[in-house]
Amino acid sequence: MIKLLSILILSTSLIGVSYADYQDGLNAYSKSDYKAAISEWKLSTDVKSLNALAKLYRLGEGVPSDNQEAFKWYRKAATLGSTKAQFNLGLIYFNGDGVLKDYKKAAKWYRKAANQGNVRAQYNLGIMYDYGQGVLKDYKEAIKWYRKAANQGNAKAQYNLGLMHILGLGTLKDIRQAVELFAKSADQGDADAQSYLALMYLNGIGVLKDYKEAIKWYRKAANQGNAKAQYNLAVMYSLGQGTLKNDKQAAKWFEKAADQGNADAQYNLGLMYELGGGVLKNDKQAIKWYLKAANQGDDRAQFHLGLIYGNGLSELKDYKQAAKWFKKAADQGDTIAQYNLDLIYEFDKGVLKSDKH
Repeated sequence: MIKLLSILILSTSLIGVSYADYQDGLNAYSKSDYKAAISEWKLSTDVKSLNALAKLYRLGEGVPSDNQEAFKWYRKAATLGSTKAQFNLGLIYFNGDGVLKDYKKAAKWYRKAANQGNVRAQYNLGIMYDYGQGVLKDYKEAIKWYRKAANQGNAKAQYNLGLMHILGLGTLKDIRQAVELFAKSADQGDADAQSYLALMYLNGIGVLKDYKEAIKWYRKAANQGNAKAQYNLAVMYSLGQGTLKNDKQAAKWFEKAADQGNADAQYNLGLMYELGGGVLKNDKQAIKWYLKAANQGDDRAQFHLGLIYGNGLSELKDYKQAAKWFKKAADQGDTIAQYNLDLIYEFDKGVLKSDKH
């Protein structure tokens, strides 16, 4: 009994020292004395100290950034059961930071953390089952882990779980459940969920059609930089849905989405410059935006480039360019573009017959 008691006292003493080392290191860290912090934390076996060391090396605070050193300390903490370290090991293996990228090992460490309730690990493990990364693709397993994370309030998991219910992946389709999940995620500020919830109000899917609710959620997502929401908000301003028709606002939001590479927005912004709606008419600006959309394969933009080059002012008129873009649109099935292309060939507007093919 005495022997057992002495062992217990010794164990308690070691824990106390370890915690003191962590606190001493934290005090040094708060004063930007990184050398002292590292020295204290390296003496400790407390997982907080090990995680703190790993973070210093990962971020390069007071030491050169060193992903391999970060990995070493995270691994020590992870083997002691730290869910934070287990999650970070999963991230390291997933991204290949300081180690070879290994999705199987990433899934292994995510699972260890997820089984202890780490919400980010649960979400990431759901992603891996969703896409078959490091594990066999399994929508039911994806849903299982998304649901665990969603039940802890993870907004991304709520959104992804909503998508699974919309698409009927790993579960029966359940539109009402999807709406509920999107709403929970949207209320936490998730832009993707806000945009999808807006779409459901716009089209009356699982909810009563409500343009004002749709524009409300599109605006929230658009203000966070969501390109799809910016485009759809512009469309609603253009059509006067849920708000007064406002071409200037439409042009503003089309441009924000267009700047992010949204081809539909680029086409519509080009159209506004071509026609002078919400912006001053400007063929050169129209060409700029049509070109961006056309180079992404948008046949409407290709057709309008053909029109501008075929009918434009003298400095813009270029029948070879017109023929080029009409042909691209015609190759995608645009019959009017094909007709205009035939006219250019028929009257040989500076286009060689060999350009037909």
